[in-house]
Amino acid sequence: MKHAQELYNFLKNVAKKDDHILPAIVKAVNDDGTIDVSFDDLLIKGCRIKSITGYDKGITVKPSIESVVLIERIGDTEQFFVIMYSAIDEHIVDTGNMVYKVNEDGHLVTNGEDTLKEVLTLIVEAVQPIVVIYGNNPDYEKLTQALTKINNLLQ
Repeated sequence: MKHAQELYNFLKNVAKKDDHILPAIVKAVNDDGTIDVSFDDLLIKGCRIKSITGYDKGITVKPSIESVVLIERIGDTEQFFVIMYSAIDEHIVDTGNMVYKVNEDGHLVTNGEDTLKEVLTLIVEAVQPIVVIYGNNPDYEKLTQALTKINNLLQ
């Protein structure tokens, strides 16, 4: 996290005390669509990473712990929201029934209870046992490779 600290120090030196935009270091990512950050020795709790906290739909970007974010004050209130991220752990797009997530574990595409990984796996597994009497059999090696790649790419 050496680079994150250098970025934080640079942004802190550039920022003026009366600015509404501040560099901060992420200390916690909360389940309600907020994060806790520190600026100098001040801990700011409940900094928004979503426009409406506690609401599942929409786009959520979850920053990495100890990464640097730029936060902006909402008007003259004591509330802040994140405007830029130096590192993220997860990106979620939720339209209700359809959800797309990406993190270091891979991609997750869901529609209700169905996932893209399950659908693709079912297709490959359905084709694998096919034996063709006339013509060419499926390329079982490629099907096995495809299944491995599906498992590596998707959650």
